[in-house]
Amino acid sequence: MSGIEIAGLVLGSFPILLNCLDYYRKGFEPLEEWWNFRTHFIAFVDDIRHQMMRYNENMIRLLDPIIADNDDLNALVQDANDPRWTDGSLAIPLEQRLASECERFIRIIKRMEEVVGDLKRLLQIKDGNVHWIGSGEQRPWEWHLKRVQISFSKGKTRKVRTLATHNQELQEILGYSERIIPIADARKSSDPVALFEKIRQHACGVHNALKQHWKCPSGICRFHQAHLSLRAETKIVSLNVLFVLGSEQGPYSKSMKQEVIIQPAKDNTAALPATIPISYVRQATSFTTVQERIEDTKTAKKRLSFKRLFSGVSKSSSPAPSPASGSASELGKQARFATPTPAITISQHGQTPNSPSPTTGSSNLPPQRIADLCSSLRDCQNPSFGVIVDEFDRQFQLSKSLKPSPATTAPDTARLVPLPELLDAYHQASIDIARQRRFEMAAHIASALLQIQMSPWLSTRWSKHDFYFLADSHTLYSDHPYVSESFISGTTEPLALATDPPPPAVSEEDTRACIFTVGVIILELIFGHNIESCSFRHLYCGAGGKPNDQTDMSTARKWAQKVLGECGVEIADVVRRCLDCSFGPRPNFTDKRFREAVYEGVIRQLVDHLKTWDVVMP
Repeated sequence: MSGIEIAGLVLGSFPILLNCLDYYRKGFEPLEEWWNFRTHFIAFVDDIRHQMMRYNENMIRLLDPIIADNDDLNALVQDANDPRWTDGSLAIPLEQRLASECERFIRIIKRMEEVVGDLKRLLQIKDGNVHWIGSGEQRPWEWHLKRVQISFSKGKTRKVRTLATHNQELQEILGYSERIIPIADARKSSDPVALFEKIRQHACGVHNALKQHWKCPSGICRFHQAHLSLRAETKIVSLNVLFVLGSEQGPYSKSMKQEVIIQPAKDNTAALPATIPISYVRQATSFTTVQERIEDTKTAKKRLSFKRLFSGVSKSSSPAPSPASGSASELGKQARFATPTPAITISQHGQTPNSPSPTTGSSNLPPQRIADLCSSLRDCQNPSFGVIVDEFDRQFQLSKSLKPSPATTAPDTARLVPLPELLDAYHQASIDIARQRRFEMAAHIASALLQIQMSPWLSTRWSKHDFYFLADSHTLYSDHPYVSESFISGTTEPLALATDPPPPAVSEEDTRACIFTVGVIILELIFGHNIESCSFRHLYCGAGGKPNDQTDMSTARKWAQKVLGECGVEIADVVRRCLDCSFGPRPNFTDKRFREAVYEGVIRQLVDHLKTWDVVMP
């Protein structure tokens, strides 16, 4: 007999006991001196009734999370003959409900069933009846003897105390499961959050592998750039990376560009556990060098360095003319980006005229390990480039996208524009970005909190200037933001990895700062201009009209008051949560509960808001 059947049996035994004790009372009342014993007998009946009440309460608590309908729940508890007690339908839900304490819970119920059986035998209850009471052939002295035996029996008192102990144990087990299971569930990541975490781990591994595979012979390339595309709608562990290789000779138009999809190889035999601790991600030497250089400079200087790396300005340092100026003047408006961002020339064939002819090979052959990433990107025309490996010997498959992407179809005037400059152009009516597209951009940027936060692709103190969009003077070609990373050639002499200190743990203050930055970016995309352009920002500046530490915070909070009327309560709540970092758990991206709260409170709300325009996203 299963444990749940025994639970139903015990549930039905209590009413039988009480019913038979009522027979006892009716049989004893006509006897002389009954009043001398009635107090003891009634106390015994009350004890039995109290244990039945506690047991019923335990069964209701046990079944409440399983049986949704109140009427069904009451019917099940009140009817011990309900078929659900015996058909096995409750077995698996009860195991999940009780977790690790299920077997002990069942053992206690079995012991209770034994105690109830002992009580029945003590009271001479058989088949639910007391056969010896009420028979005309029995003499009153026999009834009197039974009354004395039952009223003063110590055995029945001990049995009731045992029932009380077992009921208390059941109650404590149920209380434990009700406290522990929600905590465990809260620590489990939902499918989207778990996928974002896998992408983050994948991004760390890809960065590590890329920095090991730049083997330019004799320093042919002046720079290697990888622009990682962020996509909130991704459903698989995959990264889209736009590579830009600057040639030593020739104008910028000859620079090599190639968009590649990077996925974990199917035969990936990792020498590392399946998860990488989020608190320790070894940074590449190249990343550490670039990060230190960037963080020691001002924001404008950082943007200029990225522009110089991406543009491939010749050694003469002469600025490249803007190829889009003519078309913009014909439209009667000119995009005036804060920094003249150079154009990207997209090579449809994936190689420069001076590059060697690609080697032919069968696509059915297994992918080969890439020894020189530069040569592979320049020469390979097959859909599959090969695999790269990180320091843990995990393999990553590089392949071309079978579908055209904005990076490969945009005109030569397209360039990677930092988000603040793109917003300035929109604010000046030089470029049109529909409201729907701005919310898509916000969703993709917010996803960076879970996809590449705490990875080498973003520094600890990143800002909105780290997000780039593919655009020209009057058109935005992609809603997906890019984050850029520069890699040095393997022919240089970087510091040994063993000497690299582990990255410092991200403080709660830094976590709050990055969440606040996302809130400001959402505000800027809602209203279509940078926070620096707010008409009331000067009210929160310090002496001499100079911004201070509180200027942006006070401006953002004032600005956020307009979101409710502009977008509704859901988006207003998203902005509030970001500005206040209000997510319940302490701000810590190593905490699954915090990452889950960020997803539910920010990313999911933005994605749901996009359904207003029937945008298909997760």
